[in-house]
Amino acid sequence: MANREELIAELDITFVRKPRAEWLQRLKDADIPAGPVNDYAAAVEEEQVLANKYVTTMDHPNFGEIRVVGSPIHMSKTEVGPRFPAPQLGEHTEEVLLEFGYTWEDIERFKNAEII
Repeated sequence: MANREELIAELDITFVRKPRAEWLQRLKDADIPAGPVNDYAAAVEEEQVLANKYVTTMDHPNFGEIRVVGSPIHMSKTEVGPRFPAPQLGEHTEEVLLEFGYTWEDIERFKNAEII
């Protein structure tokens, strides 16, 4: 710990000289525990992430097949995870307003006044 800052500075200089995959292999060959630090783009492509369905796909009405975050929870008899894409802007406006007691006439007035 006494030379921590100097060590980190030296490692920063050294590690940029070779690709990450080469360093990981060299560390593995030397029996040194190590693993990659992924950004979001790399994390969602990891084999285990895909195998566990932490990132999955679903059909979107406007965009076709899209990738979405899956569920980390797995159950033996109940399917979990995303079932529907996020609603489109205004998709449930009328339904919500009706639930709050507004009438169809109120909703029509809101539309004419460009409130909704």
